[in-house]
Amino acid sequence: MRYVRLLAATIALAAAPGSAQDRSGLRDFTADADTPRGDDTLDPNVDYQASAPPLTSVAVYGVFSTQNGGWEITYNKFTTTGDHGGAQLRVAFEEWGYGQNRVAKFNGAVLPASAQFASDPICGGTPANPNLNCPAGSTIIGFIRYYKLDGQQSGSFQAQSTSINAPIRTYSTSITIR
Repeated sequence: MRYVRLLAATIALAAAPGSAQDRSGLRDFTADADTPRGDDTLDPNVDYQASAPPLTSVAVYGVFSTQNGGWEITYNKFTTTGDHGGAQLRVAFEEWGYGQNRVAKFNGAVLPASAQFASDPICGGTPANPNLNCPAGSTIIGFIRYYKLDGQQSGSFQAQSTSINAPIRTYSTSITIR
């Protein structure tokens, strides 16, 4: 059996200009709409230095909607408290460590790969309070993945991811969006 060792990345450049974020650190979709920023593919501006941390947890970190008026932080919740829906409905899926083979569903239907339209690196903090403000030289230890569910009003969001490094485990999470 052949093993591939993936590397943790260190950010060589600061966050992209014009990427508005609110107090939670999550994207402000009222300001920067659907502008993608960052993903976990190899980037020539990133210095890869050490083994990537294995995936150790996943969570639905937040739910954004125009009807709710912004982000609701949902870490460790089974259902949202706000009334979500409207023109934009977005979910922030948190991966603590490096994951792959993601599957996301809404109301039982598998979402297309294009539903995950952006990601932001996590460079510290805790799963309940990730640091998304990663200056140059920061080590990336996970990602917030953004899913677009625009036009939906309520339902169940489920997501899973599998660790890229040993131990190879699949983690899943879900939330009921009101």
